[in-house]
Amino acid sequence: MNVLFLNTINMKKALFAVVVFALGIFVPFVAMADTSNPTTTNVYFESNGEPYEGSVDYTVNCYGYTEWPGDEWFGVGLEEGTYTPEVVYSYSASCPEYGCEIQEDYYMNYRHIDYCDLEGTTNGVSFSISDFGDIPYTGSCSYEGEYEEDRICDTYFEIPADVISDMTDYPFSDVSYTDTNYDAITYLYENGFVEGYSDGTYKPDNTINRAEFLKIVFEVLMTRDHADMDVTCDAENGMLFSDVSDDEWYSGYVCKAVYYDIVEGYPDGSFKPGQEINFAEAAKMIVLAFGYDLPLLYDDVAMEWYDTYLYVLEQKNAVPESIDSPADFITRGEMAEIVYLLSNE
Repeated sequence: MNVLFLNTINMKKALFAVVVFALGIFVPFVAMADTSNPTTTNVYFESNGEPYEGSVDYTVNCYGYTEWPGDEWFGVGLEEGTYTPEVVYSYSASCPEYGCEIQEDYYMNYRHIDYCDLEGTTNGVSFSISDFGDIPYTGSCSYEGEYEEDRICDTYFEIPADVISDMTDYPFSDVSYTDTNYDAITYLYENGFVEGYSDGTYKPDNTINRAEFLKIVFEVLMTRDHADMDVTCDAENGMLFSDVSDDEWYSGYVCKAVYYDIVEGYPDGSFKPGQEINFAEAAKMIVLAFGYDLPLLYDDVAMEWYDTYLYVLEQKNAVPESIDSPADFITRGEMAEIVYLLSNE
């Protein structure tokens, strides 16, 4: 006698179809080893009927219970509610492009499946589908040989519209959901601290100059506890440096920074607004701007002028992992990470 523990799938709208796997029949009087049916499956991800070219990683877990041979085991199931479903079959796959090919063995002996779940990620956006059916496949199959393992199947995944929307609504074309600084850049953008460039990019790997960094710091401060920063800044108040004229876009930020003792400039009386800012300089600016208490550090070796500021950032876990030295010029992505970590501590 042959048995097949399968039921018809009740697929839900706007959910992923699940990769096709061939389930053959088996004879219960075989040895105790599991029987498998390897199947080649061509997988196509689409959205609104259009090919989706992005990479998708996903895992399918099927829940139920395992029956082992014994007296009257054949054809006798457990009553629903008398057991807690456990994973009896699972597989993980990755589709790097539209129309990928997957080969997966489906082990089917002694397994009863109640339902299957799917969890996936595409471009850093996670999604899940609960209870899509009670077998881990659907679709059409054709045979290229005599046996079940020669079965070749096709399946189409319909990516939910909200997943695609989450990806396309993001303003910066060069910032991926999988990027290290994604959350930080998103935070700065959503709070109006950055706008990016006219071509729709953010350029996270570009370095940032002293004037640009100071502007971001003050934009953040004006939404925090330093909201009242009305300082009259013009050339006559004596606060501007020799290389900062009052008609520059950054002159107001520089003036306020001097007023609040956040910057001192260079011995030659310049501020060097267009110069790339290194991590030591950025640490001093932001630690003083945020009003953190400066600890007294004692060491047997001579301290550098920036050690206190770096120590504060280290204690607040606000040092990007990509920073290797105080002399490193920081990037726009690293700048976003520092500000984000301090703003959300």
